[in-house]
Amino acid sequence: MQFLSAGGAYGREATLEDWQSGKDFRDIDTGQYFSNRDVVLLRQSLFAGIQFFDHKGKFIFKVML
Repeated sequence: MQFLSAGGAYGREATLEDWQSGKDFRDIDTGQYFSNRDVVLLRQSLFAGIQFFDHKGKFIFKVML
């Protein structure tokens, strides 16, 4: 299983509070947007979790799916 790499969407930095409240995030590799409402689909895609990074590429936090 792999981790999805993501950052905040629409110029926002990624925060755990935004994840928990259902805001959008951006997949760093594909540019697609997703939120916590997509957890089932992400699990089906065999992701074990999501690693969140800031705009400079610095790791911020991760969540397990």
